[in-house]
Amino acid sequence: RFSGQRQVLDQSVVLLVRHGRTGSSGFIINRPTQFDVGDVTKKLPQFESNPLYLGGDIGEGVYMIHGVPGLENATEVSDGIFYGGSDEVEDFVRSGRAAPQDFRFFFKYTAWLP
Repeated sequence: RFSGQRQVLDQSVVLLVRHGRTGSSGFIINRPTQFDVGDVTKKLPQFESNPLYLGGDIGEGVYMIHGVPGLENATEVSDGIFYGGSDEVEDFVRSGRAAPQDFRFFFKYTAWLP
């Protein structure tokens, strides 16, 4: 069990989105909050009702994971799992190429040094 400053990681499932010589980072995927995306930002109106997850204990802002290929600036972190691509995401939903529930949003992230 984790204790102390990194207690947020206790019993967490983390999706790694980056791993290398300088460290690793990812999102806790099993920590839903009581908030929706619309409670913390108005920049993503089509996703205001999407649940917001606690992604970790580092940083600020809202981050996005999804399974929608073809979004510009999205990085495939595992087969069929993408990180980012928020510049085009609302156009994809408006055009019917994706649905709001295809995306999961996280507040903060987690990271480790080597």
